[in-house]
Amino acid sequence: MLPYIVKRLLKVIDNLFSSTKFGIFLLLVIALVAIVGTVVEQGRPVEYYYKLYGITATGWIMKLSINRIFGSLWMVIPTLLLIINLVYSTLLRLPAVIKSIAVPNKFHTFSKLNDTISIRDKEETAKRVSNILKSLHYKIYYLKDGSLFAHKGITSRFGFVIVHLSILIILFGALLGAIYGYKNYVVIDSGDTKPVPEINASIKVDRFWMNYWPDGSIKQYNSKLSIIKNGKVVHTQIIDVNHPMDYAGFRFFQSGYGKSYDKIKEAIAVLYDKKVDKVVAKPVLAQWNKWFDIGQYKARMVDFVPDFYFDTKRGYITSKSLDYNNPAVRLQIKGPKGTPPFVWEFLKYPGSVLKEFTNKDAIIISSITPIYYTGLQYAKNPGANWIWLGSAVMAVGFAMSFFMYYRRIYIAFNDNGNTLTISGISYRQSDLFAKEFRKIINRIKEKESV
Repeated sequence: MLPYIVKRLLKVIDNLFSSTKFGIFLLLVIALVAIVGTVVEQGRPVEYYYKLYGITATGWIMKLSINRIFGSLWMVIPTLLLIINLVYSTLLRLPAVIKSIAVPNKFHTFSKLNDTISIRDKEETAKRVSNILKSLHYKIYYLKDGSLFAHKGITSRFGFVIVHLSILIILFGALLGAIYGYKNYVVIDSGDTKPVPEINASIKVDRFWMNYWPDGSIKQYNSKLSIIKNGKVVHTQIIDVNHPMDYAGFRFFQSGYGKSYDKIKEAIAVLYDKKVDKVVAKPVLAQWNKWFDIGQYKARMVDFVPDFYFDTKRGYITSKSLDYNNPAVRLQIKGPKGTPPFVWEFLKYPGSVLKEFTNKDAIIISSITPIYYTGLQYAKNPGANWIWLGSAVMAVGFAMSFFMYYRRIYIAFNDNGNTLTISGISYRQSDLFAKEFRKIINRIKEKESV
């Protein structure tokens, strides 16, 4: 019973891995996985998925490794199966291909392409025919039965092997990238520097800016980046969505931007006189976390939330979202008696802090200038060069398969040596070969008629 089960199992495996349909099915699975990996952005923090898909969907994304799908079993297993399918089916077909290009033992005739020509001298004609075939790049063989055999385009018979090899190289590169590749994401405010341990250096966003279309819509966003190593700038480059930066084997992509959610660049502070109910003195341009003088006060901005929310249950201030729906700036203030040490100023409700100042005047923030951050996705793919190599090999394989074809010609002399029979066959491009075959016959006849 057991040997029978083993035989049946081996038969199923043989049928499966030698099947072209199974190979196509695996390609479709890989394509589907790649589509999912493209739709669901990869390698982002869990908070990103919470915001975009909600808690339940994010739970499934994490459980099924959809956030890192290219290095997961979803991609690795079908890729390995496809590699086995390609190798096995290629090895099965190879013996038949080798046999098809082997030099035969005797003359063969084919019904579609053959002709009989009257000749004067067997030896002279044999030399002429050999010269004609050699001029057309055929390789000539003298068979044991006294006939001639010629063929060319042998390499075209191995075109499918080269194509399969190219796919294997590409799949190897894809596996290499999936297993050993690395992808991460970092957010850096304009003007800030953050360490990137993977490159043993830090990245500074020197500047971030946007280009606009005439109608005011965003055309493109750009970042000027500096790589800082051991306190020195070792590389500087401007990147945008279509022009990444390569450094230390990593490629850095401009993949996002937005307004900073924990600080601002600067603000306009004004001094408001509560008695006369108007702004007095000149506005002051305040820089983030730097002390500035305004009236009888010294102040600085020390905190910022884009969408102010006070959690009464937990007793702390947070932000309901990352959007600037209800921006608030927290000021630290020094001044005479009656000066609050800290106040929150709401941009949507200017003057809401007036009651917190017991003095006759108060500080109001009238406007803010946000800091934009740039989102950089950086990745290292050790299989990229293999994929490029595989693509080049595939182009060669397709050229061999579609622009070259294998041809066989047989020539035999009758016993009296006054006629020859010529026959031929082509494994593709039969119309083109028929023209060439007719050309060979005409040239032989021309020589015999002279």
